[in-house]
Amino acid sequence: MEPGKTHAVTLYLLGVLTLVIQSSDSRCLITTCSDIQFWPFKKEYKVNDVVASVCVEGYKMNGFKLSQCYAYGWDPPLPTCEEDGSGAPSPGVRELIPGGSVCPHPPTIRHAEKYDGKENYVRGDTLRIICAPNYSLQGTPDIRCENGAWTSPPACTLTRIVCRRPPRVQHSQTERRPVWFFDDNLAQYKCDDNYVLQGNSRIMCRNGVWEDPPVCLEPCDIKKDQMNANNLERQGSLKSDVAKHDEDVEFKCSPGFETSDAKSLRVKCNNGALPYPKCTQKASCTMKKEDMAANNLELLRSFLTIVAKHNEAVEFKCLAGYETSDTKLLRIRCNDGALNYPKCIQKDKATGCGPAPAIQFGDILQAVSLKYNSGSVLEYKCPDLFKLEGNPKIKCWDGAWSKPPICLEPCTASTRDLKANNIELQWTSATKLYSMHDDSIEFKCLPGHKLAEGKSLRIKCDKGVLIYPTCTKPGSCVLSQSEMQDNGVFINGRTDVGDGETVTFECKQGTEPETSLLSTCKESKITYPKCVQRPKDAPAANVQEDQFDEPFPSSDKKPEISQGKCNAPPDVPNGKLTTQKQERYDTGSSVEYKCDPNFVLSGSERVSCENGQWSDPPECFPNCRISLEDLNKYNVALLSPDDLTRDYVEGSEVRIRCKPGFRRPFRSTLTAECSGGKMRYERCFSKSVCRLTQEELDGNHLELDPKHDIEVYYEDGEDVTFRCKEGFSSKYLVGRCDGRALTYPVCEEQ
Repeated sequence: MEPGKTHAVTLYLLGVLTLVIQSSDSRCLITTCSDIQFWPFKKEYKVNDVVASVCVEGYKMNGFKLSQCYAYGWDPPLPTCEEDGSGAPSPGVRELIPGGSVCPHPPTIRHAEKYDGKENYVRGDTLRIICAPNYSLQGTPDIRCENGAWTSPPACTLTRIVCRRPPRVQHSQTERRPVWFFDDNLAQYKCDDNYVLQGNSRIMCRNGVWEDPPVCLEPCDIKKDQMNANNLERQGSLKSDVAKHDEDVEFKCSPGFETSDAKSLRVKCNNGALPYPKCTQKASCTMKKEDMAANNLELLRSFLTIVAKHNEAVEFKCLAGYETSDTKLLRIRCNDGALNYPKCIQKDKATGCGPAPAIQFGDILQAVSLKYNSGSVLEYKCPDLFKLEGNPKIKCWDGAWSKPPICLEPCTASTRDLKANNIELQWTSATKLYSMHDDSIEFKCLPGHKLAEGKSLRIKCDKGVLIYPTCTKPGSCVLSQSEMQDNGVFINGRTDVGDGETVTFECKQGTEPETSLLSTCKESKITYPKCVQRPKDAPAANVQEDQFDEPFPSSDKKPEISQGKCNAPPDVPNGKLTTQKQERYDTGSSVEYKCDPNFVLSGSERVSCENGQWSDPPECFPNCRISLEDLNKYNVALLSPDDLTRDYVEGSEVRIRCKPGFRRPFRSTLTAECSGGKMRYERCFSKSVCRLTQEELDGNHLELDPKHDIEVYYEDGEDVTFRCKEGFSSKYLVGRCDGRALTYPVCEEQ
């Protein structure tokens, strides 16, 4: 209660006004009424005073009979009396206070938990006051009934941090709206219809501050005036006039209008903003008589209008006595006001064509001529396994040939390539596999090898090129072509290096090593040596006698070559060094070879000296020629007689075919390859054949005798010579093709 103020409480007792006055000086007052009596009756009561109430005869009481004065007033409140019509006499008011042994009903304490009450409380009764959550008790927690009155009660005061009402979010409602929210209390939001909630729908009161509230993103109104302004119509069956945030809205251009990008007709609503696409009107085309006359044309349907809208098709026909190479060309489309007229030429007046264009690997099916009349049609064919791309037929029209097709090369997976990459074919044991362009080929790793993570063993033939996967042993190093290129080094015949293995790299032509060219693979890591440009005026190394090491103990002479130095590099038949030969070379030195005229170098042109040993020198092979003797031996013939007189460089191929009456399994078009200075042919057979398999070779510890040149097919009755693998032996090493089965000798471990 505020000092200096008086608070009055009005009581109505059977229509008689009773005023209970609570003063600001912590005293309680009552006024008398004819229907109720108080004991003891005083003008004013002090805090903790107890008063008893009783109704007069013929009235009954509403409320408690005993009330106690507290600083805040009477508690429980003074009762009221109402007429009951019984006429029973009332008990004496003095009888209600039995010598101070009974207390009034316990006081009501704000923000305290309710306690189990009983009808009468007597001297010595005790009650414990417990405050509600978020409130703390100020004062003694227990009150006691003493001498007919309760001891002074405690108060429950707010102690927890609170938040005021949660922040307002436009276009939303909150599910809870008390005045105060305590720490950890939640408020939940819900957006209005068609609005999209962005953020968390529930926020928490933390240390007196609300978390950031969500946002209700606005929908977009799809307005007809905007669609009309942009020449648009709605697309699809769902055509609501409202789109929610992030919802797609699809339009289409109005008739006669278009857009250059059809994807732009699909837009998203973005918080009430809708970016309308724009459709524009393209120019129409007018077919002019003078243009049609200049191209010897007339409209196919004369009754049609001479104006065509953009993208509308227009069909012409040639004037009488005129023709075109293809009637499909007489149908064109209007393109933003422009018409690309076809042209008809007078019959029998068109210019002829010269020889038909040649295509690589392909042949013309018809007889070849130097001149062709306009209108002539020729057809191309590709060899077996080659894939024809384009129109197989071409047409001569008024001096020009139409575009010819192309023959896409097949791919050949050979033993050498498979071995270099530690792989083998997944589904066949053939040493060569031919596949057409765009066909897939699947490999598998050799035993003890694995493919790098993220790589695939399934590849596609791409115009004769196969990019092989590489399998390696655990811990081995895969050689990086890009890193070798950057360091100016290379290594022949290797794609990987085993763990712990040391290899010798080679410098590219015109460069020399900075240090040693040796490098060792360690746990899948290898350091590439570096080669740098060689100075043009670099002098040759001078080797002094005193540079050699001490002589061997068993000789009185100095050795011909000391450790770390090399003798003169080896001679290469049909080749020579590009620099003057020296007697001795320091480790790390290198020399280059070149072949004599009409010979081709195979291998690295540069060899290096490392620890007294030269790396493998190259070979010089002559060009290859095809002989009739070899063709007859292998039962094959050339596709073109001119191939017999040509020279073939190392690695080049020429197409051949089986002679009539002969065949090679699964092949109709064959190749001969220039390898090692001579042509190597695929053989054709007239009888049934046997096929050599790698599984049988490995199972019997055999290798094919080199004289057979890795041939896998053998004719019925033909002998096949083998040799044992290292560590094995056999007295008899000849097998035979018998019908369709090949007998193999068996090699035993030595």
